[in-house]
Amino acid sequence: GRGLDISIDGRYDSPGYSATNCTVSTIDLKTNLIIMVVNMHKRMRGIEGKSGRMEKEGVREGLKRIAALVYKIRSVCSDNDAKIGKMLREDAYFKDIKHLLDFWHLIKKINHDLRELEKKKSCPNIQFWRRKIINHAYFVHLKYARNRARGLNYWMSVLPHVTGRHSHFQKIPFLNGISKCKHTKLGRDTTHLIKRDSDEYQELKAVILKTTFLSGFLRASPKKNTSPNECFNSIINMYAPKKNASTPPWYEERVKLATLHFNNLSLLNMLNLREERYDTSVKVIGRGSRAVKRKMAKVDHAWRREVWQAIPGVIDGRLLEQFMKRMNAPSNQAYIEAMQNEEEEEEEEGEREEEGEGRAMSRRSWEEGCMERTWIRIRNQP
Repeated sequence: GRGLDISIDGRYDSPGYSATNCTVSTIDLKTNLIIMVVNMHKRMRGIEGKSGRMEKEGVREGLKRIAALVYKIRSVCSDNDAKIGKMLREDAYFKDIKHLLDFWHLIKKINHDLRELEKKKSCPNIQFWRRKIINHAYFVHLKYARNRARGLNYWMSVLPHVTGRHSHFQKIPFLNGISKCKHTKLGRDTTHLIKRDSDEYQELKAVILKTTFLSGFLRASPKKNTSPNECFNSIINMYAPKKNASTPPWYEERVKLATLHFNNLSLLNMLNLREERYDTSVKVIGRGSRAVKRKMAKVDHAWRREVWQAIPGVIDGRLLEQFMKRMNAPSNQAYIEAMQNEEEEEEEEGEREEEGEGRAMSRRSWEEGCMERTWIRIRNQP
C-alpha cells in the first residue's frame, strides 16, 4: 500500500557516445526482481539520433508503463544523471515520486578528482589522505542516514582535519552545528599535514566543497542503491556483448534472455535455494584495494532447455518466411494464418466428401438388399 521502492539504470550497447541501443531496467528493491525493461533505439521518435537521450526517454517510458499497471511508485533510486533528475523534478506526472541517488556514483567522482590531484607536484600529501577521505565519506553517509544536514557538516570537517585542527569549529564559516571531530585524541605526527594557505589546500577544498556532491549527498540513500541494476547489466554482457554490433530486434531478444536469467536467480535467492560456497578477493581495475565477492553454487536454468527445444520450430518459421519472400508473396502473420486456415478447410471438405461417398454406397447396398429379399419372398410364395 505504501508503494514500490525501485532502482533504475540504463545500459548502452557500446562504450563511448556512439551507442545504438539502450536498455533501461527497473528493479523492485524489496524482492530484487526486474519488473520492467525498456529497450530504446536512437532512431526512435523523441531521440533524433542522439544517444545521450535514450536513457532519459527510457526512464520516462518505464515509469509510465509501471503506473499503467496500477502500481504506485514511492521512490526511485538512480545514478547522478542531471537529465533524469530534472525530468523527475519538472514533469508533473512524476511529482509524487521521491528521487534518491546512489552514493557510489557520487563518491566515485570525488575519488576520481582526488586521483587527479595525486598526479600534481603541488599536491604531495593527497596520496596519503585519499583513502582516508573516501572511508570518512562512507562513514558519515551510513552514520547520519536520517540527519543528512549534520552528516554533510561532518563531511566538510575533512578540511580542518587535514590541517591538524580537530576542535573549535565554531569559527569556521562553512561548518554549522558541530564543534569538533568525532575521533579520539590523535598523536603529534605532522608529516602529512596540509597548510591552509597552500595551493594544495585550495585544490582539496574545491573537491570537498563540490556543489554537485553536496546537493547529491542530501538526497543519497544509505539503504537503496543501483547495484542490482549493475548486476543485470553484467548479465546482459553475457548475452549481448558490447563488442558485437546488433540490430534492435536481435538486441531485444538477447535482453529478454538476460531478464529470464536474472529473475531466475532472484527467485531462487528469495526461496533460499542458492548456497554460498565461499568468499574470494578479486583485483578490480581502478581500485586501490581488492574487492571481496561471494561465490554462489551453480544454478540449473530449466528455461534454457525449453528455449532450446523451441528453436527448431522458430527456424522452420523463419525458413517459411524466407520462402514466401522469394516467391514475392506477403510474409505477414495474417497471410500465413489465412493460408493455414484455407488448408484446414480443404482437409475438412475432403473428409466430408469421403463421408458422403460412404453414405451413398451404404444407401445403394441397402436398396439392393431390400430388392433381393423381396424377390426371394415372391419366389417362395405358393
